[in-house]
Amino acid sequence: MDVSRSAVAVQEAVAARIEPLTVPRNALDVLAQHTVSAAAMEDLQVDAWYDLVRSAHPYRASPRSAFDQTIDLLAGRYPSTDFSEPRPRLVHDRETGTLTARPGARRLAVTSGGTIPDRGLYPVHLVAAEGDSQPRRVGELDEEMVYESRRGDVITLGTSAWRIEEISASRVTVSPAFGLTGRIPFWHGDGDGRPASLGRAISAAQSELAALPAPRPTNASRGSASMTTRAPCRSTCSTSSSRSPARCRDRTSSSSSASSTSSGTGAWCRTARPGSGSLGRGPSPSAPGSRSATAWTAR
Repeated sequence: MDVSRSAVAVQEAVAARIEPLTVPRNALDVLAQHTVSAAAMEDLQVDAWYDLVRSAHPYRASPRSAFDQTIDLLAGRYPSTDFSEPRPRLVHDRETGTLTARPGARRLAVTSGGTIPDRGLYPVHLVAAEGDSQPRRVGELDEEMVYESRRGDVITLGTSAWRIEEISASRVTVSPAFGLTGRIPFWHGDGDGRPASLGRAISAAQSELAALPAPRPTNASRGSASMTTRAPCRSTCSTSSSRSPARCRDRTSSSSSASSTSSGTGAWCRTARPGSGSLGRGPSPSAPGSRSATAWTAR
């Protein structure tokens, strides 16, 4: 399966059918980040800042209403109490039309920039002891694992067991649980993604391969499969009587009088044995009246 997908990807690249690129339009979260960053450096004039934002290709059609609502959100003018938790980052002076950064805005812009979404992992911290300025971090838990856990549950992180003491909105606090067996946590990984165009090309290639007729065996392959492979026998065995064991010696010459054939598991040698005819069919024609015979013995 990986070979077929790689082959289709190479075929699409050679044909210059690369995945389409879509530029996001009017991303208000990015606009808010740039506004805080710019205001942290110097005070901004709202109208001049709007004109500069409109000069960028993704915001060339951005309406003034969306821009003003973003400024109000950064300044603490929320549309409802549902947005009251975030702290305002800017001061909007409507009389002068200026934006001024609040304390901590520069640090926030440096440490919290970007558009990568949160992975949904909860940090796990050890209960802070007396005199500790900051609790020690022991690992992370998936948000679904945290949702299914309760206070007092014992979990395993690394090689140690931990008892959950508190679950808050942003972290899980634990304490050591020596001698107890805890639940093994689980995490959800991100799957391999691919664009829809490449997925359609892979599906078409697999359908085309599935429609091909099954290969039929040729006459040459049939004949080679039914033929018996002959190999030179490298041992000659002889006996002095029917009761004594066979005494064998190696023969490396290919002109040995003994013949051999391969049965698939090893070579078989035709050797002289007294007491019966050739291959059990009477006296040997090469020595009339003799009791020597030909038998098959394994090499």
